Amino acid sequence: MTTRVRTILARLARGALATVLGTVAAGLSIASIEKLGHLLYPPPAGLKPGDLDAIAAHVATAPVGSLLLVLLGWLCGAFLGGLLAARIAGRRPRLYAGVIAALVLLGAITNFAMIAHPAWFIALSIVALPLAGFAAATLADPVGRRGLTSPV
Repeated sequence: MTTRVRTILARLARGALATVLGTVAAGLSIASIEKLGHLLYPPPAGLKPGDLDAIAAHVATAPVGSLLLVLLGWLCGAFLGGLLAARIAGRRPRLYAGVIAALVLLGAITNFAMIAHPAWFIALSIVALPLAGFAAATLADPVGRRGLTSPV
């Protein structure tokens, strides 16, 4: 195997690892902050995770602070997961941070499709989540190489 092929394979492996670890970090961040939200704003007793109608009713009457903690979890997940992915990849930080932010945004949109949320919450999430990914990419690549390659 030539050096060029090894370099390409190493970059692919590093990119895949960055994406997987960034996704895991995002998920753990989201779960941790949502757990904090459940401690501060406990859900009603007997609320079952699979009962979407009951969850929708709960979200409709949830305090603003509870919803903001959910959004904070999503933003931290997109930011921290994106930052980790961009740093591990070592190149194309906007791509890797963007992929993680896009995955979190896709999860949020799926959540919106399954459970009714207030319009302000949906709008704020759709605007803020990509910005969290952009902030992570900017922090990961402060000189603004714009995706230029770096050594593996």
